[in-house]
Amino acid sequence: MEKDWDAKAAELAAAHDNVLTNEMLDAVGISKEFRATKVRRKAWQQPHEGVFFHSAQPPTWRQLARIAYYAAGIDSMISGVTLLALRGADGAEDPPVEITVPDNRDLVIAGVTVVRSRRGLGPTRWCDGLRVSCVERALLDYAATASEVDVERAVESMLLRGFTAELQLWRGLIEYGGRGVPVPLQAVWAEE
Repeated sequence: MEKDWDAKAAELAAAHDNVLTNEMLDAVGISKEFRATKVRRKAWQQPHEGVFFHSAQPPTWRQLARIAYYAAGIDSMISGVTLLALRGADGAEDPPVEITVPDNRDLVIAGVTVVRSRRGLGPTRWCDGLRVSCVERALLDYAATASEVDVERAVESMLLRGFTAELQLWRGLIEYGGRGVPVPLQAVWAEE
Protein backbone atom coordinates (compact mmCIF):
# COMPACT_ATOMS: atom_id res chain seq x y z
CA MET A 1 0.00 0.00 0.00
CA GLU A 2 2.82 2.42 0.88
CA LYS A 3 4.35 2.01 -2.61
CA ASP A 4 1.01 2.91 -4.18
CA TRP A 5 0.78 6.00 -1.98
CA ASP A 6 4.35 6.96 -2.84
CA ALA A 7 3.55 6.74 -6.55
CA LYS A 8 0.28 8.68 -6.17
CA ALA A 9 1.97 11.40 -4.11
CA ALA A 10 4.86 11.68 -6.58
CA GLU A 11 2.47 12.00 -9.52
CA LEU A 12 0.41 14.61 -7.72
CA ALA A 13 3.53 16.52 -6.61
CA ALA A 14 4.90 16.60 -10.16
CA ALA A 15 1.80 18.50 -11.28
CA HIS A 16 2.05 21.10 -8.47
CA ASP A 17 5.73 22.14 -8.19
CA ASN A 18 6.21 19.39 -5.54
CA VAL A 19 3.77 21.15 -3.20
CA LEU A 20 0.83 19.19 -1.79
CA THR A 21 -2.08 20.00 0.51
CA ASN A 22 -4.18 17.87 2.82
CA GLU A 23 -7.10 18.30 0.41
CA MET A 24 -5.08 16.96 -2.54
CA LEU A 25 -3.80 14.00 -0.54
CA ASP A 26 -7.28 13.25 0.87
CA ALA A 27 -8.67 13.22 -2.68
CA VAL A 28 -6.35 10.35 -3.69
CA GLY A 29 -6.77 8.47 -0.40
CA ILE A 30 -3.35 9.02 1.18
CA SER A 31 -3.59 8.61 4.94
CA LYS A 32 -2.59 11.15 7.56
CA GLU A 33 -0.30 8.53 9.12
CA PHE A 34 1.58 8.14 5.82
CA ARG A 35 2.05 11.94 5.62
CA ALA A 36 3.31 12.10 9.21
CA THR A 37 5.77 9.26 8.53
CA LYS A 38 7.13 11.04 5.44
CA VAL A 39 7.64 14.25 7.44
CA ARG A 40 9.19 12.40 10.38
CA ARG A 41 11.62 10.59 8.02
CA LYS A 42 12.44 13.97 6.40
CA ALA A 43 11.37 12.78 2.95
CA TRP A 44 8.76 15.56 2.97
CA GLN A 45 8.70 18.94 4.65
CA GLN A 46 5.66 20.54 6.25
CA PRO A 47 6.27 24.31 6.01
CA HIS A 48 2.70 25.18 7.10
CA GLU A 49 -0.26 23.39 8.60
CA GLY A 50 -1.91 21.33 5.86
CA VAL A 51 0.84 22.04 3.29
CA PHE A 52 3.61 19.60 2.38
CA PHE A 53 6.72 19.97 0.25
CA HIS A 54 7.47 16.67 -1.49
CA SER A 55 11.25 16.93 -1.22
CA ALA A 56 14.06 17.00 1.30
CA GLN A 57 15.76 19.81 -0.68
CA PRO A 58 15.10 23.50 0.01
CA PRO A 59 12.24 24.85 -2.12
CA THR A 60 12.87 27.16 -5.06
CA TRP A 61 11.38 30.66 -5.15
CA ARG A 62 8.53 29.43 -7.36
CA GLN A 63 7.80 26.60 -4.93
CA LEU A 64 7.85 29.06 -2.01
CA ALA A 65 5.20 31.14 -3.81
CA ARG A 66 2.99 28.06 -4.24
CA ILE A 67 3.53 27.02 -0.61
CA ALA A 68 2.49 30.50 0.57
CA TYR A 69 -0.59 30.50 -1.65
CA TYR A 70 -1.74 27.09 -0.40
CA ALA A 71 -1.04 28.12 3.20
CA ALA A 72 -3.10 31.32 2.75
CA GLY A 73 -6.17 29.44 1.49
CA ILE A 74 -8.79 29.95 -1.16
CA ASP A 75 -9.66 33.56 -0.31
CA SER A 76 -6.17 34.76 -1.26
CA MET A 77 -4.22 35.56 -4.39
CA ILE A 78 -0.64 35.96 -5.53
CA SER A 79 -0.13 39.67 -6.12
CA GLY A 80 2.25 42.53 -6.77
CA VAL A 81 5.81 41.82 -7.74
CA THR A 82 5.33 38.08 -7.09
CA LEU A 83 2.79 37.88 -9.91
CA LEU A 84 5.06 39.92 -12.16
CA ALA A 85 7.91 37.47 -11.47
CA LEU A 86 5.65 34.50 -12.24
CA ARG A 87 4.73 36.19 -15.53
CA GLY A 88 8.40 36.81 -16.34
CA ALA A 89 8.52 40.60 -15.99
CA ASP A 90 11.96 42.13 -16.50
CA GLY A 91 13.52 43.23 -13.21
CA ALA A 92 11.16 41.15 -11.05
CA GLU A 93 13.19 37.97 -10.62
CA ASP A 94 12.81 36.01 -7.35
CA PRO A 95 11.28 38.82 -5.26
CA PRO A 96 9.79 38.45 -1.79
CA VAL A 97 6.56 36.42 -1.94
CA GLU A 98 3.45 38.59 -1.69
CA ILE A 99 -0.09 37.35 -1.04
CA THR A 100 -3.23 39.51 -0.90
CA VAL A 101 -6.19 38.64 1.33
CA PRO A 102 -9.41 40.51 2.12
CA ASP A 103 -9.13 43.19 4.80
CA ASN A 104 -11.18 41.20 7.31
CA ARG A 105 -8.59 38.42 7.40
CA ASP A 106 -5.73 38.42 9.86
CA LEU A 107 -3.06 36.16 8.40
CA VAL A 108 0.63 35.78 9.17
CA ILE A 109 2.90 33.51 7.14
CA ALA A 110 6.59 33.50 8.02
CA GLY A 111 8.71 34.98 5.24
CA VAL A 112 5.70 36.16 3.22
CA THR A 113 4.35 39.68 2.75
CA VAL A 114 0.61 39.45 3.44
CA VAL A 115 -1.32 42.44 2.12
CA ARG A 116 -4.79 43.05 3.53
CA SER A 117 -6.89 44.79 0.90
CA ARG A 118 -9.86 47.03 1.68
CA ARG A 119 -10.81 46.66 -1.97
CA GLY A 120 -11.07 42.88 -1.77
CA LEU A 121 -9.39 40.63 -4.29
CA GLY A 122 -10.99 42.29 -7.30
CA PRO A 123 -10.78 40.54 -10.64
CA THR A 124 -8.52 37.52 -10.43
CA ARG A 125 -6.91 35.28 -13.01
CA TRP A 126 -5.18 31.90 -12.90
CA CYS A 127 -1.48 31.30 -13.49
CA ASP A 128 -0.13 27.74 -13.19
CA GLY A 129 -3.03 26.75 -10.92
CA LEU A 130 -2.62 29.76 -8.63
CA ARG A 131 -5.18 32.53 -8.21
CA VAL A 132 -3.45 35.79 -9.11
CA SER A 133 -4.33 39.46 -9.41
CA CYS A 134 -4.66 41.01 -12.83
CA VAL A 135 -1.41 42.31 -14.28
CA GLU A 136 -2.61 45.91 -14.21
CA ARG A 137 -3.23 45.83 -10.46
CA ALA A 138 0.11 44.09 -9.89
CA LEU A 139 1.88 46.84 -11.85
CA LEU A 140 0.19 49.53 -9.74
CA ASP A 141 1.18 47.74 -6.54
CA TYR A 142 4.74 47.41 -7.83
CA ALA A 143 4.85 51.11 -8.77
CA ALA A 144 4.17 52.03 -5.14
CA THR A 145 7.52 50.61 -4.01
CA ALA A 146 9.83 50.16 -7.01
CA SER A 147 11.97 52.67 -8.85
CA GLU A 148 10.60 54.34 -11.98
CA VAL A 149 13.12 52.46 -14.12
CA ASP A 150 12.09 49.08 -12.69
CA VAL A 151 8.40 49.87 -13.14
CA GLU A 152 9.00 50.97 -16.72
CA ARG A 153 10.88 47.72 -17.45
CA ALA A 154 8.06 45.68 -15.92
CA VAL A 155 5.35 47.55 -17.86
CA GLU A 156 7.25 47.17 -21.15
CA SER A 157 7.86 43.45 -20.61
CA MET A 158 4.20 42.80 -19.75
CA LEU A 159 3.16 44.69 -22.90
CA LEU A 160 5.67 42.80 -25.06
CA ARG A 161 4.64 39.42 -23.61
CA GLY A 162 0.97 40.19 -24.31
CA PHE A 163 -0.22 40.09 -20.69
CA THR A 164 -1.70 43.57 -20.98
CA ALA A 165 -2.28 46.35 -23.50
CA GLU A 166 -2.13 50.13 -23.26
CA LEU A 167 -5.91 50.48 -22.99
CA GLN A 168 -6.01 47.85 -20.23
CA LEU A 169 -3.30 49.75 -18.35
CA TRP A 170 -5.35 52.95 -18.46
CA ARG A 171 -8.50 51.11 -17.34
CA GLY A 172 -6.50 49.52 -14.51
CA LEU A 173 -5.23 52.94 -13.47
CA ILE A 174 -8.78 54.25 -13.25
CA GLU A 175 -10.14 51.17 -11.47
CA TYR A 176 -7.31 50.37 -9.04
CA GLY A 177 -5.61 53.75 -8.63
CA GLY A 178 -6.83 56.56 -6.45
CA ARG A 179 -7.17 57.10 -2.73
CA GLY A 180 -4.77 54.97 -0.74
CA VAL A 181 -2.58 54.24 -3.74
CA PRO A 182 0.34 56.71 -3.62
CA VAL A 183 1.88 56.02 -7.03
CA PRO A 184 3.77 58.40 -9.34
CA LEU A 185 1.85 57.04 -12.34
CA GLN A 186 2.62 59.92 -14.65
CA ALA A 187 6.20 58.64 -14.72
CA VAL A 188 5.05 55.18 -15.73
CA TRP A 189 2.61 56.02 -18.49
CA ALA A 190 3.86 59.42 -19.66
CA GLU A 191 4.67 59.73 -23.32
CA GLU A 192 8.31 60.50 -24.06
